[in-house]
Amino acid sequence: MDLYALLGIEPSATAEQVKVAYRKLAVELHPDRNDDEKVVERFKEITAAYRTLSSEPKRKRYDEERKRAANPARKWMGPPKKERGVDLRYRLEVDFETGVRGGERQIEVPRQRTCEPCRGAGAARVAAGNVAPPCDDCDGAGKIVAGTRLRPCERCGGRGIEPLEACRTCGGTGRVERRETLGVEIPAGIGSGRRLRLEGHGDEGTSGGAMGDLFVLVSVADHPLLRLAGHDVECDIPVGWAHAMIGVEMPVPTVDGVEMMRIPAGTQDGTMIRLPAKGAPQLDGRRGDQLVYVEVLLPEDLSAEERKALEAFAAAHPPESEPRIREYLAAIGRLPPKKKR
Repeated sequence: MDLYALLGIEPSATAEQVKVAYRKLAVELHPDRNDDEKVVERFKEITAAYRTLSSEPKRKRYDEERKRAANPARKWMGPPKKERGVDLRYRLEVDFETGVRGGERQIEVPRQRTCEPCRGAGAARVAAGNVAPPCDDCDGAGKIVAGTRLRPCERCGGRGIEPLEACRTCGGTGRVERRETLGVEIPAGIGSGRRLRLEGHGDEGTSGGAMGDLFVLVSVADHPLLRLAGHDVECDIPVGWAHAMIGVEMPVPTVDGVEMMRIPAGTQDGTMIRLPAKGAPQLDGRRGDQLVYVEVLLPEDLSAEERKALEAFAAAHPPESEPRIREYLAAIGRLPPKKKR
């Protein structure tokens, strides 16, 4: 009989709600107001239910019994077969700096572990060493002599072991899931898609079987400005054309923080400037470099004063004054004659 249903309340009801429900029904079903034997019997039932649910120790024991009744015990089928634990997979994303410099990350992994109450046997009670006791009827043979013939033992179903109740904690499997925290060492310079193997950190084997492994698939988050290229780090920085012509100091992002870098005068668009030992660490202890690619920008709008100054500059430096342009014009036969001095 479900005592909660009898009082018309949920199993999560508070002590006060239990009391209110009982009092309401007690007034309605009290023998002084009813002569019907069925109503009187129901009054006795709700009173007994209230006595159980209003007492914290009694209610706790009842809840445990109710749970067991809803999940009847399975029959134990003998110790699990010896098998290796299953290999596990885990996807881990790390930030760009960790991908470059390496480091340790903590992960939480659900893993199958030996059930402690049954010591991995799967039965509620077993002999020492997880050895199943022999069936009392067939003495472990699994068969019984019936006249001149042998028939399977009815008591053990022909398995030869004493029929026992399966462990309620693991349901007879001998293992339960536990969430465990592990430290994963991320190698410096790791790229997305790299797989790390943590030997022996997968599921636990059954009946003494070997441990499985844990494979961690690493992905490195993108950085808004930096790119990882092997052990080198790359980035692009924009520079105005005038500053590229005369040289300028520019801030450059690195995995060690922002640093100032000198852009030499006359730097062309696409020029690569190398910052030694600013990349990812290597196995020999050295670090890769940072490769900085300069993007020379042209102004989109000019003021009247800027345009006048630029026109004066262009007049003083005609196209053919640039060696590469002069070569180009000569190749197509359009090289203008030299001016007489």
